[in-house]
Amino acid sequence: MLIDGQDGRHLSDAQRAQKVAFLPQQLSADMRLSVTDLVALGCLPHAQRWSDQRQRDEVEHCLAVCRLQDLRSQTIGHLSGGELQRANLARTLAQKPTLLLLDEPTNHLDPRASIELLSTVASLPITCVAVLHDLAFVPYWATHVLVMRDGAMVGFGEPAAVLTCEEVEHTFSTPAFYLPHPSHRTPMLVIDRSQSGPVRSLVPCV
Repeated sequence: MLIDGQDGRHLSDAQRAQKVAFLPQQLSADMRLSVTDLVALGCLPHAQRWSDQRQRDEVEHCLAVCRLQDLRSQTIGHLSGGELQRANLARTLAQKPTLLLLDEPTNHLDPRASIELLSTVASLPITCVAVLHDLAFVPYWATHVLVMRDGAMVGFGEPAAVLTCEEVEHTFSTPAFYLPHPSHRTPMLVIDRSQSGPVRSLVPCV
């Protein structure tokens, strides 16, 4: 795997951590940490070359990007699910990565927290690769989509070209259709949860 033109296998752990960050579904950390202390952990790969002031500045910047300034002193064990995931995102951003990997980042989050998190990720000036199983979010936040089935790639391209009704049903055994948004008429991907079991026919796309 090439990372910024370099073979990732030839990078040290510290070098790799300076370029690639990972946001898991759930945070594994001491729940007694403050939000500020958690975010500061992201600076560790740069500790040998950043001054203390530079690290503090980076933490402040990441807190601001993830809208956590008012929670900086709160222990992470007292955060809501959405707040905790934003704090974890801020930690990854403190690594100053050029590539951010996200594993179902909206898992267990309510709709508002999911939208806020994905909106923040979409605004980042870095490459972000996310595994998402909530397909309704994909057309709004992804520039490109890779669809996999049984461990193999079956489609790659812009969301509208890849997430067709036929492909969604074929890959996930679930019917889907598009509806125009009532305000701006942008097509919305809708998973038909009223159906169960194999579907004999497709609902036409709008």
